[in-house]
Amino acid sequence: MFEKNHITPISMTTGTIIRFFLVAIGLFSIWYLRELFFVILSAIMLASFVESAVPHFRRLKINRVFGVVIIYATSVLFLALLFYLFAPLLITEVYNFSVFLSSYIPDSSILNYFKNDAFSGAKDIINNLSHSLSLTSHHSSRNIQSFCY
Repeated sequence: MFEKNHITPISMTTGTIIRFFLVAIGLFSIWYLRELFFVILSAIMLASFVESAVPHFRRLKINRVFGVVIIYATSVLFLALLFYLFAPLLITEVYNFSVFLSSYIPDSSILNYFKNDAFSGAKDIINNLSHSLSLTSHHSSRNIQSFCY
């Protein structure tokens, strides 16, 4: 089937070598720019979401720029509210779970990270941040109310 002394000739042209390097450069650039690709993809998704909501504001006689500002402000406030509600609970639960789990696995370096002062300090930072966010939102709502009335 295979002969011992049979030599198969391989011919590579300059075009083949150039195509190989172009494909390699293309793959490298796609890999290198993948973060930029995901940012652009996220921006397109966000813009299409905003674009689909703007006609609803036009029916209410609100111009496009102010409608986009309302959508972005509402989105940021919603995300801040989610962070305000769930971050302290999540940190507290992870801390309590690590304390509970350490009774079953006493010598785990991963669990010691969650029980140390740095992680409990994160709870204080989150609580202070949520308190300052609530004060800011309270003052902002009072300013808006005084401006409107």
